[in-house]
Amino acid sequence: MSKLELIKSLVKSGAKISQIDENIFSFLPENERKSDYDKKALFYDFVIGNEIYNRLIWGNSKKNYEDFYSESLHSTANGIILDAGCGSLVFTANALGETNGNKIILLDRSLGMLKKAEKRLIAKFGEIPGNIVFLQADIFNLPFNAESFDAVISHGMAHVFSETERYFNSLLNVAKSRAPLFFLVLLAENVLGKIFTNFAKLAGEIAIAENSEYWEDLVKRFSQEYRVKTNGNIGYIELIKEK
Repeated sequence: MSKLELIKSLVKSGAKISQIDENIFSFLPENERKSDYDKKALFYDFVIGNEIYNRLIWGNSKKNYEDFYSESLHSTANGIILDAGCGSLVFTANALGETNGNKIILLDRSLGMLKKAEKRLIAKFGEIPGNIVFLQADIFNLPFNAESFDAVISHGMAHVFSETERYFNSLLNVAKSRAPLFFLVLLAENVLGKIFTNFAKLAGEIAIAENSEYWEDLVKRFSQEYRVKTNGNIGYIELIKEK
């Protein structure tokens, strides 16, 4: 099955697909493909991907993020996984070397982030693995049929949106019954976390600057099968889609 055939097998009837290059496809009209994050891709990698920054402010190493992503990829085998908000893969590219036989849809609203991610994987593996597809789409208007994915990953995205219920429901809708969903969120868990999340909120980079109790109370609304693990100012969330 080609990458285009894989996408067509997942999307709603009538959805219009454009091919940007060999590996990237878009569901957005040409006049809507630009994003504020296109210009932030280089800055994102330089700052967000910095090991000292992550250890000092968020109390985590890049390996923590990579290990959680790897756990997400290995939550199912020989299935189809959606990574909604994949960014430039600054923390996750290494884990994509072993995908447990799964096909991976790497989705982001920013074409700049997707192109950065594409270059990163080519630099690492020499080519884009045949089981990986890059897709530009809106996380609030996903083009997929209901119950298309065996697992859903969305790291570093939940705190970006004020419309949390709409965000979670959009991802739950495309997950199969009993599929696991994985989220990584920024927390205002200690003094540094409160300072930096509130600063990011004031700057318009995130919408939610809350602690782990807030996120646990929120996740309960969507599933009774969940876990929220806190490490420093990062929350690692897993929930199971109920039938």
